[in-house]
Amino acid sequence: MKEHAPSVAAVVNLESSPYSLAIGYRNRMPVHDISLYGHRTIAPNFGIVTYVHTAFGTADSILTDFVIGYEQGFMLKNLSLSYALGLQASTSFFPFLERPLFNASPYLAASIGYTCFNRCKVTLFTTTNTLFEYACQSISPILGSTCTLSISNEFEIGATYSIQLSDVSPEAVLITSKEVGVYGTYKPKK
Repeated sequence: MKEHAPSVAAVVNLESSPYSLAIGYRNRMPVHDISLYGHRTIAPNFGIVTYVHTAFGTADSILTDFVIGYEQGFMLKNLSLSYALGLQASTSFFPFLERPLFNASPYLAASIGYTCFNRCKVTLFTTTNTLFEYACQSISPILGSTCTLSISNEFEIGATYSIQLSDVSPEAVLITSKEVGVYGTYKPKK
């Protein structure tokens, strides 16, 4: 049995060196997601990442996720590599339970990207969370890819695709959710 839950999302990115912030809202009836992502660059190719996510609307429940970690990147000509490590905590509030449920797990992320023709970048990644999807265990990773095309120095377009694998053993290879996104970025001249 296949279930399709189309969703509508809006994300606003704000950047001012060395900080960047993404604010996101996703409506996937009856669930509403609100997410914040912050990044602070400490040194070239090294930064601190923070995610805060809240979902509400299913069975009067409220789900909250929090991630803090560090990210390290490397550049080798047209090839970029990065990894991130940290802590991910989740809380679930259900009206029929006396106390909320808590879960803590490692935050893990890795990516490899390749830039060709100085305009197109393709990236493959694995992570325990995206802006809206959070895996409660490292055995249910999110796998994905991103393709970005720079139209000019100020404008780029791109698409991303990710799948989350099931964290229910022994069915750990079943896909539990897929996400596709298309975006455009405008960087005004200084």
